[in-house]
Amino acid sequence: MRAPAVRPRSAFVLLFVVLVGFLAATYTFRQITDTELNSFQTRALVLHGDIDLDRYPRFNDTEYFARERGSHLYSIYGVGVSLVAAPIFAVLTRMGASTSLLQASVAIPSVAAAIILMYVLLSRLVERRLAIAGAIVFGFGTTMWPLASMAMYQHAPVAMFQLIGLIALFSEKPRAPAVAGLAFASSTFIRPTTGITFAFVGLYYLVRGKRPVGYFTLGSVAPLAGMLIQNRWIWGSWLTGGYAHSGIAFDAEMPSALFGLSFGWWRGMFVYSPVLILGFVGAVMALRRLRSPVEQRLVVLALSAIATFLFYSKWSTWWNGLNQFGYRYLLDIVPLLVVLAAYAVSRSERVRTIAMPLAALSIMTMTFGAGPHKFGFDGVLYADTLEESSLGQSWIVFLDQPLNSLLRLGGVAGVCALFAWLTKGIQAQTGTPLFGSTPALAADPVSGRQETEKPAARL
Repeated sequence: MRAPAVRPRSAFVLLFVVLVGFLAATYTFRQITDTELNSFQTRALVLHGDIDLDRYPRFNDTEYFARERGSHLYSIYGVGVSLVAAPIFAVLTRMGASTSLLQASVAIPSVAAAIILMYVLLSRLVERRLAIAGAIVFGFGTTMWPLASMAMYQHAPVAMFQLIGLIALFSEKPRAPAVAGLAFASSTFIRPTTGITFAFVGLYYLVRGKRPVGYFTLGSVAPLAGMLIQNRWIWGSWLTGGYAHSGIAFDAEMPSALFGLSFGWWRGMFVYSPVLILGFVGAVMALRRLRSPVEQRLVVLALSAIATFLFYSKWSTWWNGLNQFGYRYLLDIVPLLVVLAAYAVSRSERVRTIAMPLAALSIMTMTFGAGPHKFGFDGVLYADTLEESSLGQSWIVFLDQPLNSLLRLGGVAGVCALFAWLTKGIQAQTGTPLFGSTPALAADPVSGRQETEKPAARL
């Protein structure tokens, strides 16, 4: 079929609209305490100018999720996600929108934007077909889909900001580090544990020189200042956030926790999205070419992912159970692993052969039940048998409702085809002019020197 005569901006707007529509069609609204806190905190912010949950009696007994300070009751999760959601809530709450619509209006567009941003990033790093495949796997083969089908979690806007930061990290623009600082610091403001990635990226720019780390620091000032002010305002300490008041300890048994997070059928990342294991293959491949500026950035992503894995393996809560929402904690590193996996696939024919069935299995697990179905990640809290787990429920849903599952799979295939059709008319080298219209990494984004290896658009 002939390539459509559309500009990149028009193509991405159309893709965004289609993604929002498809994700909305599979929205089931499975609210839990976390998302209630986020929703009602945002409601308080736009209607009353504060974030006091004490006016909502339902939260009086949620000791773990909300803590009293003086005569007020505050969520341990902070105000970051509410600041992102406030413009939408400010309009819809005054229109009498339901709780489900309010939360969907934040979660769904954030996930749709993240899927498109993943394509933008990958189109600057690998060839177009692989970029499309990576974006589809990211959106529908990981628990990004439950983000858009359940309720208003922090993770959806976090993924969006992380991808903006990654686009900046792989950009050739001299001032791209400022965008990276703003984006990664914003994700940290919303979800403090993503500060691990923020720190590694900052160290990378520090090694690169005064100018890049200066721009990175300048970009991160506003979000970090907001985080400090939040801590002082709510918790009375500049450096102590809400998580410090949750009572969570770091005394989990690391070997058991690592296995549970990785391969446990309760919530193992590589059980629900086995294609992500190729991210670590990509990390090893990048480490072997560490002298290249492209691979140096990829190693930064790998170190961030490994450090996050180790961090959560010591966190005592949820490390070996609570199958709701699968590997929700590790969603912080899903964008990083997708980029590393795409790099591995682009470098090796053998990896490409392995990637195809792993990607298909990841997408089918999410499509058949784990992503959009109400039983997918809302089963037994601590599953004793495989069929009670999220993984078992995913495939049971397919056996129970095969037609609906196949229709969802057809929808994913349709989105993939639309990606292929609309992006055919966009030059693969330039992607989107979000951070510049020249091939990414044709020159070192810090020094401006030409690289000695092939540009990243052909990793």
